Amino acid sequence: MHKNRKKPARFDKEFLVFENKYKRLTKEEHIKMHERRFEKAGLEGKDTIEEIKAIHNRKYASDFAKEMNRSASVYLKNFR
Repeated sequence: MHKNRKKPARFDKEFLVFENKYKRLTKEEHIKMHERRFEKAGLEGKDTIEEIKAIHNRKYASDFAKEMNRSASVYLKNFR
């Protein structure tokens, strides 16, 4: 069954597309990048720093992510 759901808001290209080299965003640019995405998603008014922390915790600091990193590391030892 295919669910009709709204596509997630994307980051503006100015923060992602560069010519000839990558650019490391400043803290201010990083916050601005997320603020614009939150506005597109209808989340303006939320605490940007807290939302970024929440995203990090869900994606990278969850028990599942930690176990995936651990198990991938064990697997890759054979190739080092």
